Amino acid sequence: MSLTLAFLAASALATAQSITPDQKHEKFQELALHLLIENAPVDQRIHVDLVFRTQPNFEALKLELGPMDEALLPLALRQRSMEICVPEQAATLALLRSYEEQGLADLIAPLWLGNVIGVRTTADIILELAAIEEIAYIHYDPARPALLGTTAGGTPTCDQETISSPFAWQRMNATGQGIVVAVIDTGSCYNHADITNNVWVNPGEDLGGDGIVWDPADQNGIDDDGNGYVDDLIGWAFDHTTTVDNDPMDPGIHGTHTAGTVVGDGTSGTQTGTAPGAKLMPVRTSTLITYEIEVWQGMQYAAVLDADVISMSLGWQNAWGPDRSMWRNLCDNTQAMGTLMVIAAGNESGWNTPFNVRTPGDVPNVFTVGATDCNDNAASFSSIGPVGWGGVAGFNDFPYPPGLIKPDVSAPGVNTVSTLNCSGYTTLSGTSMSTPHVAGVVAILRSLRPDLSIMEVRDAIMNTSVDLGVSGKDNQYGAGRVDVEELLNNYAPLRADVYTISASAGATVNLTLEASAARAGQAYWVLASASGNEPGILFSGGQVLPLNQDMVYNLSIALTNSADFANSKGNLDAAGMATTTVTIAPASLPAGSIGQTLSFAYATVSGGAVVYTSNPVNLSIQP
Repeated sequence: MSLTLAFLAASALATAQSITPDQKHEKFQELALHLLIENAPVDQRIHVDLVFRTQPNFEALKLELGPMDEALLPLALRQRSMEICVPEQAATLALLRSYEEQGLADLIAPLWLGNVIGVRTTADIILELAAIEEIAYIHYDPARPALLGTTAGGTPTCDQETISSPFAWQRMNATGQGIVVAVIDTGSCYNHADITNNVWVNPGEDLGGDGIVWDPADQNGIDDDGNGYVDDLIGWAFDHTTTVDNDPMDPGIHGTHTAGTVVGDGTSGTQTGTAPGAKLMPVRTSTLITYEIEVWQGMQYAAVLDADVISMSLGWQNAWGPDRSMWRNLCDNTQAMGTLMVIAAGNESGWNTPFNVRTPGDVPNVFTVGATDCNDNAASFSSIGPVGWGGVAGFNDFPYPPGLIKPDVSAPGVNTVSTLNCSGYTTLSGTSMSTPHVAGVVAILRSLRPDLSIMEVRDAIMNTSVDLGVSGKDNQYGAGRVDVEELLNNYAPLRADVYTISASAGATVNLTLEASAARAGQAYWVLASASGNEPGILFSGGQVLPLNQDMVYNLSIALTNSADFANSKGNLDAAGMATTTVTIAPASLPAGSIGQTLSFAYATVSGGAVVYTSNPVNLSIQP
């Protein structure tokens, strides 16, 4: 049978049996697309992704660009990738725009994170596109229910206690400060009392620099930061059903619930967020059925706007035919830009190995999350690995068996209480709920250890997780259930061997400074305070030491390198580490200090300026 424009124009129909896999069009990735075009009425719209021949590899581009300030890297990679993608896409994009003007194409979405254009158009135009030399293949991308199903009801869990998040908040004053978490979901109700104070405001669109969410003065109809999105004040809606692109409001509950598990600050009475000091970048995809390229656009947006973490509680079942090669390329490129991807494993349990874990949770280097309950039992629905990549174009690694172990870690996801749209709370279950817990843990660690690479952050969290199931990393729990206290005891830049001291008995406290090898040899100074961590002491250059000046602060200066405050000043070793010992004699503390907190932090100096300040360590003074 001849596959021609004339054939399609005649609206003749072929039977599915008339085409075999070896007869499909060479540019069509799926046999289903070939059959659909064979049988499509002339005016039927089909959504596809046009994948071009030259695909950017961001790790290779980083080598090409050479050493640079990490803050400049996302825009530099975007510019270099656009130099590859824009010329190759130009003629095709112009053709699509002309069809758009004629009402024959819509949802045109060019990417530079990968060399791809998404479009919804007719069968005959898709055939025309298939003849374009620069297009390597065409992927059928129908809208799918990619959000992971959730179960409502049940008794709220003790999830934050289970993963020991309060240890970070109370002992380390670590809440994810300074970290931006993009939640790619159904949007977020940014007006919820527990979320509204933690909504990210795009600095490039914040004309007054005041950080006000939805400030009318910022809505000027101009793309002020030149990122291609007009008035993207707090995020963007890539939802093909939305009528207001710059409003990522959640019309349902899924995205608000997951956002609350990351940044919910407890204003309404329940502390739902793992990182209640982090900032939320809401990125909305379709609420019921989603195109793959909508999520790819969201990833691209989050990465170029310098999100530190992406949390995605969604995925494509293998039977739906996702473009796994492109997913892997785009995830790798996103992480090369410095944005760590935390992705749900899925709710398919273990019925179809090695295809239980959804795409992109099956991508090797993303951080894939399974679900447990508060008793550290595996959730019955949580997808079980391994995954296989044998035979996947461009990779063909991790063949099954044995495949690649997934998930990487687990977190509570059974009867999880979090924010309801747009007030109050509700309880849901799913790996959708476990994933934002881990995104919050990532935010806490990245706020304390900005020197760690993405892979080092993953390894740190896995190395300190509570091993469950069979010994070692396994296909049900991954490396285990995440444990914030163990993580920070091992990887925080300042930690103590005790956190509660007795005023009557006294104590010897060993403080470990861990500033990384990048700061080897820098001068350090450990200081103390009894009057809190905020606002702290601002040094010229912008570094803030999280201590307040008081009598204890002045005393710590006077006691430098004394018997009571040994090694409190010196130089970091070749690994960027040092140890300070604080000796508190029995009954030496004032009676009024009982129930108070003694805080320590340190700063490092290079070239005569303070270049780094640590997190605070807070010691609770008991009788």
